[in-house]
Amino acid sequence: MGMSKLRRAQFFSAHPWCCFCGGRAPATTEDHIPGRAIFDSRNWPEGYNFPACDACNGLTRFDEIIIAMISRIRSRGDLTTDQQDLEMRRAMDGVRNNFPDAYKAMRVSANDVRRFLKNTGREKPAGTPLSDVPVIQLAQPAFLLAIKTFATKLFCALHYKHTGEVVPPTGVVASWFFSNVQVFDGKIPETILSIVQSRPALVRSNNDLHDQFSYQFTVAAEKTTSVYLCSFRESFALIGMVSTIDDLPADFDEDINHGKFRSAPFRH
Repeated sequence: MGMSKLRRAQFFSAHPWCCFCGGRAPATTEDHIPGRAIFDSRNWPEGYNFPACDACNGLTRFDEIIIAMISRIRSRGDLTTDQQDLEMRRAMDGVRNNFPDAYKAMRVSANDVRRFLKNTGREKPAGTPLSDVPVIQLAQPAFLLAIKTFATKLFCALHYKHTGEVVPPTGVVASWFFSNVQVFDGKIPETILSIVQSRPALVRSNNDLHDQFSYQFTVAAEKTTSVYLCSFRESFALIGMVSTIDDLPADFDEDINHGKFRSAPFRH
């Protein structure tokens, strides 16, 4: 048996069940979470491959096209390299080709930009026309559904990684989306910031990847609940709370219009 086949056999021996559908199906593939497409040159963190069945592995393929784009949105273009600019254009092309209506709806009018600046207490950069102020509209059905599905998979994976337990079919995964503006304005609840203390290493070939994806977390002693705060570049953040007994605070009730989602391991 070759080394690759031996490694895969060892992986599935240690991780026999899919961690995304509540262990309903045997694991047959390895799924990289977060997806490789969000990382520069597709260099994802070592140790972030998870046991998946074929159905769960392919379930978020189109959602990750959207996440690959919004994870590259930055507040300042001067922080990007030529390679990052190229990958951003490719990500935008992916959304344009697969979600043309949602892509068009991202663009906002000059009046919308003016209203955004006023409501958030920001000033237009000197010499920059309103049409060039980097404001886009993410609150539309295709994007919200993609974020919800991506977050469900992400937090099922992280719960499995840090507890060794598959979220059961009766478990609940709650997530909360924050735009870069909300992060910069301090909208992430202090209660979450105070409890997520652990911060894992995220590296590939000794290269630190925290500038692209990072997170802090905590796990309850009995492993029935875990909480995460994930950051994706300067683009957005996700809070996730996983409970195997469906016992979450009211702050995590679903409110899609405010970026709050509630789901469970996938069914298929």
